Amino acid sequence: MTLKSTLFASALVFWTGMSLAASVEVAYLHSSKASAYLVENQQKKELKISDVKAPLGSLWKLFVHAYLLEKGERPGPYLCKGQQTEESFCCHKGEKIDLTGALAKSCGLYYEEKQTNIRDREWRSFWKDQHLPFTWLGQKQLRPETIVRVSELLESLNQLRTFKSFPTLKEHLFGVLSKGTLKDSMPLLGTQYFVKTWTWGESSTRNLIGGVAGWTQEGTSFWMKGQGLGREVMTQHASTLSRLLPRSSYDDAAQVRVHFFRKYALKKVIQTTSGQILQSGPLNGNIRIMFQNGNTLDFIADGSLQLHNNQLTGLFSQDEYVARVLEREALVTPIEAARAFSVLIRTYLFERGKVLNGKIEIEDSTWFQRVSPSVPSQEALNISRFTHDLILTGKSLNHGDEMWNSFKGKALNGKNFAQILESTFPKHQLVLKNDQREMDCRRLRVAERYLEHALKRWRRSLVLEPGHEEVNDVHVCELSFSRPFSDLRKNRIYLHFDESQEARVTLAHEYLHLAFKHHPRTSDERFIENLAQKLTGAFHD
Repeated sequence: MTLKSTLFASALVFWTGMSLAASVEVAYLHSSKASAYLVENQQKKELKISDVKAPLGSLWKLFVHAYLLEKGERPGPYLCKGQQTEESFCCHKGEKIDLTGALAKSCGLYYEEKQTNIRDREWRSFWKDQHLPFTWLGQKQLRPETIVRVSELLESLNQLRTFKSFPTLKEHLFGVLSKGTLKDSMPLLGTQYFVKTWTWGESSTRNLIGGVAGWTQEGTSFWMKGQGLGREVMTQHASTLSRLLPRSSYDDAAQVRVHFFRKYALKKVIQTTSGQILQSGPLNGNIRIMFQNGNTLDFIADGSLQLHNNQLTGLFSQDEYVARVLEREALVTPIEAARAFSVLIRTYLFERGKVLNGKIEIEDSTWFQRVSPSVPSQEALNISRFTHDLILTGKSLNHGDEMWNSFKGKALNGKNFAQILESTFPKHQLVLKNDQREMDCRRLRVAERYLEHALKRWRRSLVLEPGHEEVNDVHVCELSFSRPFSDLRKNRIYLHFDESQEARVTLAHEYLHLAFKHHPRTSDERFIENLAQKLTGAFHD
């Protein structure tokens, strides 16, 4: 397949500093329904979604990127030789750019056919298998000037969410914010959106249009178009986008279990409204705890705290955990200080928490982090969700009253949360908590030995499975937090391995994704999981 990136750098000369128009078009797909609006001067007008069309722009690169990830392919780096004008979007002369950087900086040269070696037949077949037989998506030459129906574009983006490689795609899109075309916008956007910017020149009016397309944190597919460069449209209309897009409750599947008051023996727990002394079960409503040392604590519970054998535990989503610590150890204002502190809380959780049975276990204590037993405020939850999944690299990032006071002072002096963290921890970087693919692999030799031993017996069953390819030299890497995953490009498996039957099934599951990576079965989670259970259960390893 020939992918021609039409040179639009010359179109940028038409941009003469004119003020951006106040109007913007926004479309999104939510609950299987596509909607579109024109927003002008804070007023919105509903548009007929079937009539909304636009040039594809550099969004074509997003689909090539998704294809490469899902197929487990990774072209080599592109070398900038200083011979093409469009290399200004990629790297300086003599430098190289890889797949992740190409998406972040919108380097079209990286995605051309001579670089990716994508075959036309395989490209068309792939998208047809995704039940996306749109002419523009399956055509021989995917061009940025191609006019597409935005409803089809939204449907295509929604389908990308079902890809096994979608978490990796999101991590690569984080690069748009951290080092790419929106690199100065993270303080404004947080991790609420995962987007690819696009810009295109309208030759008839000698003007530019642009915007973004991608997903909200909750998974809603959206598209936006306005006048000007894509990055300008996004930053100018971010608040409009936030108000217009539907919000849904987002609950991180990974859970945090907090052990409350382990150093302080409980005397009794009372439901103060009824006066009932509670013995076990979930806590709801107004609660008073009386400790053996004579102290008391009143708080409001919502059922997420459990009393059992005179011990109190709480099970929370990661965002709720961060919000509870924020309100216990700091404040929600100034908001930039609170956002910076939320990143620190999350980083500390993943450094110090212990993974047990798929959950992160941590104590509520001055030795770890103090966690509020009360239901967190909406303000605290909003701050936590704004920095969802965001952590700092490195270890031993302690925090407390002195750190909060420092953050507060910097916020009052006009620094945003990213600047606060950068000035406080200059040797650390902001990353997504799952983004370990570019980090060193801390190999789990015990898991690798188990896999090597087990494959000798699994082979008899696997050779009968269509699409199976034996994978050699698999590295199993330690994952101290987050969900297990397999890196199809590097033949790596990331997980927490404790030699339990559950861990062995997980290891088999992730190996099978590697073994079927060139076959559609790798995306069939039910098939992969059933086969993993069959393999590990049959031989009782």
